[in-house]
Amino acid sequence: MPSRLVLLLVLVGGAVRAQVPTELAGTWAGALVQDGTPRLFTLEIEAHGDSLATTLVLPYRGYDSFPAAVAYEPPAPGETGDGHLTSDLFGGMRLLVDLGDRTLRGTVSRPDGAEATAFLQRVLPYGPPRVREEPFTVVSGRDTLAGALVLPAEPEYGGGPHPAVVLVTGRGYGSRWQTRWLALLFARAGVAGVVWDGRGTGGSTGDRSTVTSAQRVADVDAVLDWALRQPAVDATQVGALGLSAGAWIAPLAVADRDDVAFLITLAGPTEPLDAQQGHVTARLMRDSDSTYTDAEYRAAFVYQRDLVRLAQRGAAWPEYEALNAPARAARWAEHALIPDSLGLPDLSYYARMPGLDPIPALSTWRRPLLAVFGARDWIVPPEEQAPLLRRWAWAAGNDDVTIAVLDMDHGGYRPEGEVGEGAWPRRYRRDRTRAPELYDTLLGWLDDHTTTAPERDGP
Repeated sequence: MPSRLVLLLVLVGGAVRAQVPTELAGTWAGALVQDGTPRLFTLEIEAHGDSLATTLVLPYRGYDSFPAAVAYEPPAPGETGDGHLTSDLFGGMRLLVDLGDRTLRGTVSRPDGAEATAFLQRVLPYGPPRVREEPFTVVSGRDTLAGALVLPAEPEYGGGPHPAVVLVTGRGYGSRWQTRWLALLFARAGVAGVVWDGRGTGGSTGDRSTVTSAQRVADVDAVLDWALRQPAVDATQVGALGLSAGAWIAPLAVADRDDVAFLITLAGPTEPLDAQQGHVTARLMRDSDSTYTDAEYRAAFVYQRDLVRLAQRGAAWPEYEALNAPARAARWAEHALIPDSLGLPDLSYYARMPGLDPIPALSTWRRPLLAVFGARDWIVPPEEQAPLLRRWAWAAGNDDVTIAVLDMDHGGYRPEGEVGEGAWPRRYRRDRTRAPELYDTLLGWLDDHTTTAPERDGP
């Protein structure tokens, strides 16, 4: 029987909606600002057919909350956008609904005649998570890694054991703080997160500047072994998540293990390091103001790929110069990484990372897999990576693969800056925040693929 492959695309706008869009349901947090003074408030909205049930929460008043009368107005004929919310709150409030950007923006007419601006953004429907952290150390090779098991402390999840995700950092192989935000997110859903300091960072021994791909794989193996032995962890529900370059490492670490239940890659390549670097250069060329021929794209790709290969086999500088000379003369040279000496840090990284090729692992992985890409990611362009992942998933015969392409960049962020046309509230300045749909996608997938204690053991 053919495998089933799920492709999830989160798109902006264009959906057919009922009178009250179901996307309005959720928690919206922000502030009313008058004369530079903010007044924080939150709207918790439930959509019921053609009506709304809304609760107003006031953080500055001890999180006092009470029902609020809020009405939805659909867009007028010929009007762009997703309609408005109107209310007598604070005097008189009219907010533009922007479901694509997940914001509510508008003005408030105060009883004293003054006007204020109001801005709310869709947020997670709960506050900072209550967690407990259990520190640990584990030996990997000649080094000792220090980390923490981040566990849910909410009463509804009991004392465990909990599903767990071992989190693998990206290229910089930094400290646990690079992935702790994910551990906190997962703890809200009853799933433990395992974070640790890379070699030579935080409480871990070693030298980060000399770490190899083989050592990184060994570190993930060591942490997985430790996590599987913990009483607070459900050993049948332990997975791994690789972030960016960590999505090379995680599949390599779990490929031959039968005790890892699932795999998540976040902004991760699905091709070898040399090809990925070639596609980065091609993407920069496409995003520029210049026009290039197919032959030029191919030449730039081959140059960048071959540069990585030279570094990985320890080539001498004359070989680099022979490769560099025609590249420097090419029209696309400004978009390529062309070294001036062997001292370029990227060359050291390439040399220490042989074997970064997820294809053998992905082409045999038959357990649940979630791959999240950013539509705005020029480092791991989804138009190159998603088709490759589909190919290897089909080759593996995996019937539980989800590919999500979200409106975000490589770091999971939406671009900041002026957004929209005209004047406020249709045009506003967006802060740099992680894409809300990233949280929804990760938590939704984990909810479908793990079982937390209450469901397993009863209330």
